[in-house]
Amino acid sequence: MRNLLAVGCLAVMLGGCGGGGLSLTEYSERLQALASGMGEDFEELDERMATGTPTVVDAQDVLSRAVAIRSAFHEELVALEPPGELADLHIDLVDVHARILAAQELWAGRAETATSLDELEQSTEAVAYRDLTAESVTICDEFQARLDATTDREVFADAPWIPGEMKEVIDVALGC
Repeated sequence: MRNLLAVGCLAVMLGGCGGGGLSLTEYSERLQALASGMGEDFEELDERMATGTPTVVDAQDVLSRAVAIRSAFHEELVALEPPGELADLHIDLVDVHARILAAQELWAGRAETATSLDELEQSTEAVAYRDLTAESVTICDEFQARLDATTDREVFADAPWIPGEMKEVIDVALGC
């Protein structure tokens, strides 16, 4: 009985240290909605460049719009209040996204002086942007793994002495 009480007290204390942000479910759902919205917007831009014979002017417009989309996403990402268990990953996500946004802004600036699509695609700004997006996939995969690990908590679903946030199971696909 004493061990059960000690475990219960520990669970309550750990649950109370979770921070003042969103619940894990709320956070992951909002993050998924943000990522899905940005993905849909980028798909439209990709379609524009894949249809017909795109020009440098098309690329300039697409990159300018991509910066606007990514900027709006970034503002909403920064405004999210992660649960304590994801605070470190959220900071990493905000950081890498800020660097991607900066790289995309540089690439869009480079587009203003490009004379051909090949020149623009081969530019150091384009390469830097592509390298950073590859890094973001790694962070996204780590996020997904942390969310997927919550399924291990299902064993505590019927334990009334464990706080709800410690029993929270997330079934979200971020689409990394």
